[in-house]
Amino acid sequence: RRLYHMLLESLYEKHNVRINVAGTVESISHITADILYECYRVFYNLSNMKLIVCGDVTVDEVNEVCDKVLKEQAPVEIIRDYPEEKAEVFVPRAEYAMQVGKPLFAIGVKNTAIPADGYGRMKLAATAEILNEVLFGKAGEFYNKLYEEGLLSGQFSAGYDIVESFSFNSLFGESRDPDAVFARFKECVEDAKKNGLSEEDFERSKRALYAAMVKVFDSTDDIANYFLSYALDDGDLLDYVDILSKVTFEDVTELLHAAYKPEYYTLAIVKPIETEEQ
Repeated sequence: RRLYHMLLESLYEKHNVRINVAGTVESISHITADILYECYRVFYNLSNMKLIVCGDVTVDEVNEVCDKVLKEQAPVEIIRDYPEEKAEVFVPRAEYAMQVGKPLFAIGVKNTAIPADGYGRMKLAATAEILNEVLFGKAGEFYNKLYEEGLLSGQFSAGYDIVESFSFNSLFGESRDPDAVFARFKECVEDAKKNGLSEEDFERSKRALYAAMVKVFDSTDDIANYFLSYALDDGDLLDYVDILSKVTFEDVTELLHAAYKPEYYTLAIVKPIETEEQ
């Protein structure tokens, strides 16, 4: 958790996403009853909520329960003020010492070119996930070479986060030498830019994402979570397959060249606390 917050603090200088929602002793000391009531009045308003129900129930049954337990509220206008962020990362490298057995790392790639509509953001996310699978998937050369060299373990993942006001790509893992992994990450990206991506890997990665989405529909919990996640950002889970089908090899190549630049990269490291014996 600490590593994730370090990554956000390194990527963003002003955006609220860099603030730990758990707060600090200092920030909590300034919270008053009036502030709590104001937050409750504004954000816990029905006009600012989404309800997703997945299971063996009908719309009428859900509506009946809602009518019984929810009180009618007048809509509240919410003004969301997101400060303008520069395209470059705030801190290129951050380090923190904790009681961990092996260094943990997070590589972030900041992207401020965010589509204005939910459908567009879903397409960007799908494009980015395909690119992740092509470049950093566990079936690919980057992961397997570093795994064989002992620079990566099985605890490695890549993912893309995007909402209306921020987006970034991230790679998480553990390594005896995070800086070496970061250097190889940059080499991998530059090699892909210079020599081009593999269309065969593109098609394979696209099929892998199809399969992963089909698997989501095995679980009512997963279905509800995905529906809610997309709905909160003006998207629709049922559009995903259509969006994925429209992502082209050219889209992925364009994203590689536009989004992957050194000034958009950051490396966050949680390293073991050094003892006297060490």
